[in-house]
Amino acid sequence: MTNRLLRRHASAIFRAALQAADPAAAVTRYFARRRLSHFRNIYVVGAGKAGASMALAAERALGRRITAGLINVKDGHLARLRRIELNQCGHPVPDARGEAGSERIAAIA
Repeated sequence: MTNRLLRRHASAIFRAALQAADPAAAVTRYFARRRLSHFRNIYVVGAGKAGASMALAAERALGRRITAGLINVKDGHLARLRRIELNQCGHPVPDARGEAGSERIAAIA
């Protein structure tokens, strides 16, 4: 194999790995395999740096069936959402905003 062909294969493998690890794509794939049309009130909760992009994917998949939601996210990790609230908080060191968000998440759950 030539170096050019090896680079092309390596690049394809790298792109496939990134796509497979994409949090929003994982949420989209998950909901695509589920029959959720009979659920009317869905509450979305979570936490993490990828939470905003995952919440956006959940909103796209579930739409109006989402009753409410709250995700603790790292400062600056935002998305434009309609039904799920993002609570910015400290990372990697937890702070009072994250603690308050966690209490609210527990109350929703």
